[in-house]
Amino acid sequence: MPPEPFCNYYYDAMFIIADAIERAGTTDRESIIEALRTTDYQGITMRYAFDEEGRLKNPVAFVFELKPGGTWELVTTWVGTYD
Repeated sequence: MPPEPFCNYYYDAMFIIADAIERAGTTDRESIIEALRTTDYQGITMRYAFDEEGRLKNPVAFVFELKPGGTWELVTTWVGTYD
């Protein structure tokens, strides 16, 4: 079975959390949250950094189309803002 289309985000998320725990130097919840706020992480999908509201600084969305035979084709990439 091929990997599902969002596995790259899960992969990045695990490394972002591990990175925050390492930078926090503890597993204390509040310390990890503080470390997450200062995240600047280049994942396999994109660069992850968060604004003061905890949102991605440069949100990106990928639109895929499921083709006959079960393959996915990238249709467009959207880079947005919160304005």
